[in-house]
Amino acid sequence: MEIDYGKIFGRAAAYSFSAHRLVPMLAINAAVLLAALMITQSILVSVAGGSLGALFSAIGIFVIILIITAIAAIFFVTAYIHDANDYWKGKNLDIYHSYRYARTKYLKMLGATILVGIISAAISMAVGLPVINAAVGVIVGLVFMMYTPIIVLESRGLVDSMKESYGIFMRNKFDVFTYWWVLTGIQLAIFVVSLIPLAIFSWPAIAAAIGGTPVAQAVQANATAISLGILGMSAVLSYSTVFGLSSLTFMYASLKHVRK
Repeated sequence: MEIDYGKIFGRAAAYSFSAHRLVPMLAINAAVLLAALMITQSILVSVAGGSLGALFSAIGIFVIILIITAIAAIFFVTAYIHDANDYWKGKNLDIYHSYRYARTKYLKMLGATILVGIISAAISMAVGLPVINAAVGVIVGLVFMMYTPIIVLESRGLVDSMKESYGIFMRNKFDVFTYWWVLTGIQLAIFVVSLIPLAIFSWPAIAAAIGGTPVAQAVQANATAISLGILGMSAVLSYSTVFGLSSLTFMYASLKHVRK
């Protein structure tokens, strides 16, 4: 049995084009990007005025927002994978039906996220060189690509799930690499598209800065317009995120039925 990439990405595109699935991820992405705008404004004001008080305050708020969104993201990723698995089986349900399931898997997903983070950090420190580090990072990502759906959908421990992900990769190297390559290309294209609303709404600030207005003043005067651009960007990036999670789930379901 061969992997049907057209089916995987086609169904992922259809799955992701749904308001009730996009809204949770939109809230997370918008919170992070708007917080990034806030800290950018604080940096510009601090540089222009020489005051560090506002900068430290903004950094503190930004860190808190990152922690909250990271905690929420783990929950929603679990729900998306569970819901996408049902969708692959022909059940087009509301994303909210997966929230109860996500609560039962949350601590396990949190542990898995921390474990993978520790392993990745350890490898990065051991390798050192940025170029080699990037290549090793890609390899590690491919090896543990199926780790998340295994954790969410199967009744295995953290280490056993890691072994299973490694086994899937070793048995299906070409398929996993092909999937990753295609997904990367698609998400890169979506990212470029996401820059369009940001560029459009940020143009007044850009034009003002080009015309000689101090950057901090230009950004502050057009903060509302830039925020609207960020919301547009967040919507597109949210589609990309849900698309990636659902296609990963579909890929895992397909690999489970591949006979080598």
